[in-house]
Amino acid sequence: MQRELDKLDGEIQAIAQVFTRTTDDDPNMRLLLSRLADAHGRRFELQHETDDLHKEIENRSVVLTLTPDDEPGLPYLLSALGNAHAERFWCLGDKDDIEKAIEYKSIALERMPENNRDLARQLVNLATSHRDRFERLGELKDIGKAIEYNSRAVAITAEGDPNFPDWLAELGTSHRSRFESLGELEDLKQAVENQSRALALTPDGHPHLPSRLANLALSYKERFGRLGYSVVRIPWAGDAPAATSNSAGGYERIIYAPDLSKCPSQCIRPVGLAFGKKGQLYVTSDETGEVFVVENKKA
Repeated sequence: MQRELDKLDGEIQAIAQVFTRTTDDDPNMRLLLSRLADAHGRRFELQHETDDLHKEIENRSVVLTLTPDDEPGLPYLLSALGNAHAERFWCLGDKDDIEKAIEYKSIALERMPENNRDLARQLVNLATSHRDRFERLGELKDIGKAIEYNSRAVAITAEGDPNFPDWLAELGTSHRSRFESLGELEDLKQAVENQSRALALTPDGHPHLPSRLANLALSYKERFGRLGYSVVRIPWAGDAPAATSNSAGGYERIIYAPDLSKCPSQCIRPVGLAFGKKGQLYVTSDETGEVFVVENKKA
């Protein structure tokens, strides 16, 4: 990392020196400011110092004032500026930043052609900021917008696209967020469905695999709590079930937590949960090694 930091420091210093010899009306000014903003943005990613974010936003804002409306790269500039404001919102929590993030990302989406290959990414990008504002301010229209944009991204993306699982996961997260606010089971159903599809398309070793397991776990936990599941002791022959994958059928078994308030004392801290061949949920206790099955009391 230090080598990359040294490189960025040198790049920023070099651009600053060029600025001393550049007039405001120089045709290269926009390019220089863009490069400087990029460098500060990359340095923030490495060091997480908000001063770099301030400078990135400052320089991108000036670039925006110098960019004509018919510039093909305008949507990307607007999106980058929106992303910087969203990042600063996460760091400092200033409401004005999330407002600006949504404003710039919305304009970027409006300016982006329908056949642009980055349209789905821009939709998800905007959806994320609407969800962030919903979680901060609680306005239901924001989570509705998030689901709308996430759904559009999924709809226009081919299933073989490498980003498709990401868009499914984002849609699932938005549905669960709305469920947590309104308690509508349909949202929880959609969360489980989309997160499950995302997980099934995620290979072993993928960097997003742990987070997808965890997110689906939370959704199942919510569903178990709402539908009234209980845990019953059963015999088990052989090794206890574990979280493993099957390349042909996707994830048949998955780690997640049931409604722990209804678990026996031996199962308060389960380490292994798994689906059986007929859809049963098996729970392995970390204290006794015993296996339990989760059953629906209302069935």
